[in-house]
Amino acid sequence: TISDLLDTLFSHVREIVTKHGGTIDKIIGDGIMVTFEGDSTAQNALSAATEIYQMTDQQTDHNENVGSVNIGIGIATGKVTRTDVANIDSTVIGRCVNVAARLEGLCKEYETSILMDETTHNASSIHNLPDGYTARKIPDQNLRGIQQTFNIYHICDTSKFSEKYISLFNE
Repeated sequence: TISDLLDTLFSHVREIVTKHGGTIDKIIGDGIMVTFEGDSTAQNALSAATEIYQMTDQQTDHNENVGSVNIGIGIATGKVTRTDVANIDSTVIGRCVNVAARLEGLCKEYETSILMDETTHNASSIHNLPDGYTARKIPDQNLRGIQQTFNIYHICDTSKFSEKYISLFNE
C-alpha cells in the first residue's frame, strides 16, 4: 500500500537526515520538511539530499519499492523562526522556507530531483558532492509568490545528463 511505501521511505529518509545533522520538522502528505542547524547547514542539507536521491534512484536491499519513487527536493539556506501557529502546531517560518517549497514544486516541472537556491550553492561545496554529481546553474527563475528572480541550481547525476546540458549556463 501507499502508506507502507511512505513508511519505509520516510524511515530511510529519517536515518539519512539524522546522519547529516538534520531534524524532520513535519510530514506534509507525501512530503517532509527538514531543518538543519549549526555549522555547515547548506553542505549538510546538500549531502543529505544527494544521499536520499541515491537511495531512491537505486534498488535497495531494504525494500525494492523505495527505488521506484520519484522525488523532488528543494533546498534553500537562510534564517528561520520557530513558532507555534494558533496553539495547533509548531513549525518554522521564513523566506527560505517558502523558497525551498517553491523549488521542490519546480522539480516536477523541470524533471529534476534536487534544486537549490544560490545561497545554498555559495555556502556549500559542489566539490564535496558524491562522484558523478555536479551543479548546473539555471539563471533568472521566477518563483511563484516571490517578487524576485533567482539563480537556482540543479544537482545533476552526470550519468543521466549530457555534458552539453550540464555546461549550459554554467560559467
